[in-house]
Amino acid sequence: HFTGPIDAVANLTQLSYLDLNVNNFNGPIDAVANLTQLTYLSLGSNNFDGLIDAVANLIQLAGLSLSSNNFNGRIDFFRDLPELYFLDVSSNAFNGGVSAFGSAHLANLSFFNASSNLLSGHVLLFA
Repeated sequence: HFTGPIDAVANLTQLSYLDLNVNNFNGPIDAVANLTQLTYLSLGSNNFDGLIDAVANLIQLAGLSLSSNNFNGRIDFFRDLPELYFLDVSSNAFNGGVSAFGSAHLANLSFFNASSNLLSGHVLLFA
């Protein structure tokens, strides 16, 4: 198992697929903001924490798994990811609602898992 922050990936700007599942990485994921060529990002089952604003820059993402970490804040970042078809943000500490998403933004989304979080309100994904 690898440990520590993932700052070293910031220079891998041509990377299209990154899977760091089931390790012991920790800290924020700000380093992924530079990886604008990513189509798949999987950071599940680590000890990452904080906000995930860095992911909003990754507009080519089709698959995103952030499950089983310690992320927090709102999950409305994904409304700006038009290619996204797979999204798993389960088992974190995300809060707020899931309502600011129109169907035009999520036309490709076929899998969405936000279980085991601190979400509240109505789920209006396809309003």
